[in-house]
Amino acid sequence: MTSASNRTVVKDSGGVSARGLGAVANSGVINHLHLASRPAAESGYLLQVEALAATEFRGREEELAALESFCSASGHRSGYWRWLAPAWAGKSALLAKFVLDPPPGVDVVSFFITSRLARQNDAAAFCEVVQRQLSSLLQEEQPLPTPYTREEQLLLTMDRAALLCRERGRRLVLVVDGLDEDRGVVAGPDCHSIAALLPRVLPHGMRVIVAGRPHPPVPGDVPGGHPLRTTEIDHWLAPSGHAQAARWDAEQDLLRVLGGKGLARELVGLTVASGGGLSADDLAELSGSRPRLVERELSAVSGRSFQQRSAHWAPAGPSVYLLAHEEIHLRAAALLADDDLAGYLRALHQWADRYRDAGWPAATPEYLLRGYAQMLSERGETERLVALACDAARHERLWQVTGAGLSELAASLDQVLRDSGHGTRDVDVSGSQRHATGSMTGCPTCLPS
Repeated sequence: MTSASNRTVVKDSGGVSARGLGAVANSGVINHLHLASRPAAESGYLLQVEALAATEFRGREEELAALESFCSASGHRSGYWRWLAPAWAGKSALLAKFVLDPPPGVDVVSFFITSRLARQNDAAAFCEVVQRQLSSLLQEEQPLPTPYTREEQLLLTMDRAALLCRERGRRLVLVVDGLDEDRGVVAGPDCHSIAALLPRVLPHGMRVIVAGRPHPPVPGDVPGGHPLRTTEIDHWLAPSGHAQAARWDAEQDLLRVLGGKGLARELVGLTVASGGGLSADDLAELSGSRPRLVERELSAVSGRSFQQRSAHWAPAGPSVYLLAHEEIHLRAAALLADDDLAGYLRALHQWADRYRDAGWPAATPEYLLRGYAQMLSERGETERLVALACDAARHERLWQVTGAGLSELAASLDQVLRDSGHGTRDVDVSGSQRHATGSMTGCPTCLPS
C-alpha cells in the first residue's frame, strides 16, 4: 500500500483507491469497522425564548388563532406574514408564546433580534443561531462554514429541513422578531441585513413570520420582488394593555435608579456601556460587589428594568442580563452623564485587559469572547478591536469554546477593514487565520496600513 497526498492505493488487491480526509479503501472484508463522527447539533435557543416570554401571558387568542390558520393553510401566495406595531405593543411576547407553544404539525426555528444584547443583532448571529436549530431538527452535526459560505450553507440546510418536515406531514416555520433592531442595516453597499437572507421563494411549503416597527423601511439590500417589499403580508398588531403597564413600571423604575447612587445605578451603567450580556458574576467582578448582592438587586424592584437571557454558548449556565426593552436602553444611555459612561467603559476595558494579561484562561467570561468585540466595533474603538482580532491566545480560547474562532476572526477583520476604509482584497486574511491557530508569531496583516 502506498500513499501520496490524500490518495491511498492498495496494490495486488484489485486496485483500490480512496481520496479525501477520512476515506477508506477496501478490497476485501472489513469486520467491526467503526467510523467516529461528531454528535448531532443540539440547540438551547428555546431557553433564551423562555426568558423573553411574558411571565403571565394573557389575551391574544385571536392573533394566535390567525397565526395557526396561516401555518396550516395550503397554497399561500408568498408564505410570509409580518406583524407591524410600535414599541411596547407586545410583539416579542406574542411571538415567544407562538414559538414555545406552536400549533400542531408545525416545527419552529426562531431568532429574536435585539440590540440590547451584543452579537444577537446581525446577519452573522442569525446564521449561526438558526443554522444550529436547523441542524438539530435534521439530527445532523452543525457545519462550520466560513463567513463567506455561511449564508449559502444556511439556505441549503433550510431547504433540506423544510423538505424533511413536508415528508413527515409537518411544516417548517421560521420566526424572526425585531427586524427594526438589525445592526447590519446601514446606508449604501455595505448593508448586510437579516431580512435579505430570508428566501424570496420559500421551499417545500415553508412559512416565515416576522415582526417589527413600521419604521425604518425595508433594508436596501432586500431584492426587488421579495415578499417583504409588499404590503400584502402586513398585519397590524394592536398594543397590549399588559405591555403598556410593564413599560410604565420599567420607566419609573429606571428614573428612580438613575436618580440615585449605589449598586443599582452602577449595574445600569455597566449594562448600557457593555451593550448587554453580562452575568451576575461579571457584574459583581466589575462593580467590586458579590454575585449574590447583584442577583438580589436585580431581582428586587429595580429588576423590573432588566431582563434575563440564557448565555449563548452555555444555555444551561448562568443567565446574562440586559435592559428590559430597547426604549429603556436608549433612555438609560441618554440619562447617563458622559463622564459616568466613560468611567463604565474604562472599567470594561480594564477588566478585559486583566483577562488578556492572564492569557485568556478557561474561566474567561463569555462576554469577553463574544460581545466585547462588537461593543468595540459599534463604538469605533478600532485600535482595541484590531488588537483583539490579532490576539492568538484569545482565538485559541474561542476555538476551544466554540470551534468557530476563524469565522469570528474573519468577521472582525472585515469590520475593521470597512471602518478603516481598506478593502478585503488589500489584506491577506488567510495569514491572520494561520495566526489564530498558533502557526504565526505576529499579525502584521491585521493592522490597517
